[in-house]
Amino acid sequence: MINFLYYQCRFAIPVWLVLLITSILPDNRYSIRVRGGAVSLFLKGRPKRFRLGRDVTLLGLNQLKIGSNVYLAKGCWLNALGGIAIESDVQFGPYVVAVSTKHTLLAGSVSRGSTIFEPVFIGSGSWVASHVTISAGSFVPKGSIVGANSVFNGVFKNPGFYAGCPAKLIKSWS
Repeated sequence: MINFLYYQCRFAIPVWLVLLITSILPDNRYSIRVRGGAVSLFLKGRPKRFRLGRDVTLLGLNQLKIGSNVYLAKGCWLNALGGIAIESDVQFGPYVVAVSTKHTLLAGSVSRGSTIFEPVFIGSGSWVASHVTISAGSFVPKGSIVGANSVFNGVFKNPGFYAGCPAKLIKSWS
């Protein structure tokens, strides 16, 4: 119970309040800096030059690690309960979903199954285009691009352009 209260007071409620108050601001280069700067005060490591669009959902804030100069566009949804690490200079397009949990079946039902937690890693200098889903246990290599509407699932080593459902390497930079 104490851990729950600590999490709510240290992370969830302050970030929710900042997002609520700044939700009236339009998404422009000034307000995304203000919103990101205010939210970064409550994140681990206090990321520098964090920019944040409107309507972003951040879950598991105590398991979220963000580097400097990161941008999360409008409508992104991050579930970091299993851990999400976003290195520096990463850009997310609108409505990206990154989730570090998986559901299992029990007696033929997902609602009866348990949850598996697996970390997500996004390497520095990467760009994740709009409407991409990054699944639990995924590793996006440094300097990669993930094409729009892709489902990125797995551990890839080579930086390059990934696209598709499921995403696969289309062009390698190395």
